[in-house]
Amino acid sequence: MARLENNRLNVKEAWSLIEEYSNVSLHPLLDKNNLHDLMNKGKWGHILERLIGIDLDSEALDLTDGEIKTFKRSQTIAITMVQHVVDEVIEGRLFKESSLYNKIKQTVMVPRVELKNHIFFAKPFLWNEDLYPGDFPKVEEDWNYICDIVKNHYLNKEVMGRGVKRTSNRISTTVNGPNEYLQIRTGGGSGNLLHEGQVLSEKKLRFYFMNKHMSKYFFEQRREDIEKTISKMGWR
Repeated sequence: MARLENNRLNVKEAWSLIEEYSNVSLHPLLDKNNLHDLMNKGKWGHILERLIGIDLDSEALDLTDGEIKTFKRSQTIAITMVQHVVDEVIEGRLFKESSLYNKIKQTVMVPRVELKNHIFFAKPFLWNEDLYPGDFPKVEEDWNYICDIVKNHYLNKEVMGRGVKRTSNRISTTVNGPNEYLQIRTGGGSGNLLHEGQVLSEKKLRFYFMNKHMSKYFFEQRREDIEKTISKMGWR
């Protein structure tokens, strides 16, 4: 299998490998590759990466030119921790100049089907601005809205004791974009969301694709293929 520099794959290379693991029961592969621990933790993205030979690292993107996202129907899709982009959120960074845009602008979407006795990945498809031009303006509007909400929380602060800045209106709930493509909510472990020493939330927050327009919507892109696979394999 061809690899790029630093042993990393690009979208084209990863695509053919993902297809090799599409529409087949994953349980034998989990046994063969000793991946049951990851399955028990629900880390299906990591499982897929391990199967196609991607090692976990600190790179911003899974691939040299894109991301891989696996998901099941009606499930939100994790994107990135808010802490990783909080400076950009507070300053209201233009969407197409943001780290979040860079992370999602070319995404290999891989639906995951979980039946009673079988789990399998459906065939992948590519989500980018050329193929889904109507989605990106709506995602951008959601980004701008969420940035405004978080920035307002940051600016609505007071000084409490010894000059230590605290917020009087911390983010304590889910924030959905108006188009329901993006949201931020708790996820990613314990701890605070901080910016310049100020606590914006007493919980870790993460950006997600919402299920209404993303995972459910994307799942339907492969429904016919999924139904054929279930019928062919007798996995009812």
